[in-house]
Amino acid sequence: MRTRQRILLWTGLAAIALSQWASATNYYVAASGSTPTPPWTNWEWAHTNLIEVVARTRDGDTVYVTNNATYCLTNQVNITYAITVRSWAPDGGLDRTNTILNGNYPNTTNRCVRLNHTNALVAGFTITNGCITDDSGGGVYLQRGHLRDCIVIGNRGYLPYSGGFDWQGGGGIYMGYDTGPGSVSNCIISGNICSNNGGGIIVGHGGPWIISGCTISGNTATNAAAGYGGGIQATWAQGLEIVNCVIASNYSNGRGGGVNLRYGWNRMSNCTVIGNYAARAAGGGITLETGSTSTNTVRNCLVMGNTSANPGNDFGGGIDLRNNNAIVQNCTICSNYASYGGGINCDVGNVYVENCVIWGNWPDPTQNYYISGGTPSFSNNCVQSGSALNTYGTNNIWVDPQFVGASNNNYHVLWTSPCVNAGANRDWMTSAGDLDGHSRIDRFSGIVDMGTYEYLPQGTIFFLP
Repeated sequence: MRTRQRILLWTGLAAIALSQWASATNYYVAASGSTPTPPWTNWEWAHTNLIEVVARTRDGDTVYVTNNATYCLTNQVNITYAITVRSWAPDGGLDRTNTILNGNYPNTTNRCVRLNHTNALVAGFTITNGCITDDSGGGVYLQRGHLRDCIVIGNRGYLPYSGGFDWQGGGGIYMGYDTGPGSVSNCIISGNICSNNGGGIIVGHGGPWIISGCTISGNTATNAAAGYGGGIQATWAQGLEIVNCVIASNYSNGRGGGVNLRYGWNRMSNCTVIGNYAARAAGGGITLETGSTSTNTVRNCLVMGNTSANPGNDFGGGIDLRNNNAIVQNCTICSNYASYGGGINCDVGNVYVENCVIWGNWPDPTQNYYISGGTPSFSNNCVQSGSALNTYGTNNIWVDPQFVGASNNNYHVLWTSPCVNAGANRDWMTSAGDLDGHSRIDRFSGIVDMGTYEYLPQGTIFFLP
């Protein structure tokens, strides 16, 4: 009888849920709208005020916003239900370039959008001129939910530095705190400024979080005391994945010109980190700062042309590894600059560098790597002037990796390269791809290459019975 009662109960709850979703409503917003009273449920009755329309929505609703218009906001768009807010082009698609949510800085100082529901989605907008002075996230505060196909540009976070609160900030986007899940996908995050940490994006606690398929460029973290993570800053994030992103030309006063992953359980994979700059601390491209109970990992990434510039403290032009449990695997780290470890710096022990190519970093070929503390593990790497590295591991080589065209930033290797079939296989590689999306372990040799790119032999495999 109890089983039958449970079945009836769940059937009733399912019926209620279905009836709620079945009654979902479409709402419409247009710059040319003229109807100040509800219901705003067709284009003829469209409203001009996005904030008022969103406040009327409930779970399952969709808000369509016409393109070729700028919507000036006098407050943030506050989303607390499982709704979709999206742009609308004449063909029914998204138009993120021509549908603009403007925070109206400096006339009004307010964030543009806040999402606080697991199934909330904002898609297809330019989000600009947002500003926050007493909280995090100048453009978007993503407590829970999803941001997709947006351009987040020219937002500001003027948050005063508060000692150790390095999870605060985010000129463009803030993800956190102690909530989630959430994601930012297929977005451009550019030209945002934060006076604290995370010029482009900051991830503070909570999760899981995903940043995928994004271009994060030209963002700035300016605080002189900290200013971590010009592009992305993460502190105590629980399961942050940064995947298939381009992180370029960002600036930080502190560590991590491109990315600073501080504590937590974070992983970067299949990213290009290029031309970032750390002005007053280490890690021009990436800094991994981990504790004894957390792990940060970088895999299949191209790290090139980054700079750590503070005289006497310019460690790790490409990657700076600090504290314990940092892992760098199958990366190509080239043409970066720092006085100590132009390619990579290892500050303490219990860090692992494996299957990487670290070559052509400057100003000194002998400074492609630097060990400033501890006893790290280096194995199966190709490192310029790295003849002493087998003290820290095995199977390291220091011969020309034979790039296809380093002068043209082509860091694929020739078939004659000593890096081909010279890596150590790991379980994660079975279903992984390289930076081009090719199988990380080719079917001819079954052995992974060193570096970001897998050389693909030409030929045909015949399977005989």
